[in-house]
Amino acid sequence: MSGAPTGDLTVTRGDVAAVIAAVLDNSQTIGEIYTFVNGSEAIENAF
Repeated sequence: MSGAPTGDLTVTRGDVAAVIAAVLDNSQTIGEIYTFVNGSEAIENAF
């Protein structure tokens, strides 16, 4: 898969909660599937 993350594939509970909150507030994420890990991009900028 192109663009697949490599290296440390962990994610914190806090980041999981923040992603859930971000996608619930964004109607463009309805029906989408996201795979994510901890990283340097701010979650609010990812959506």
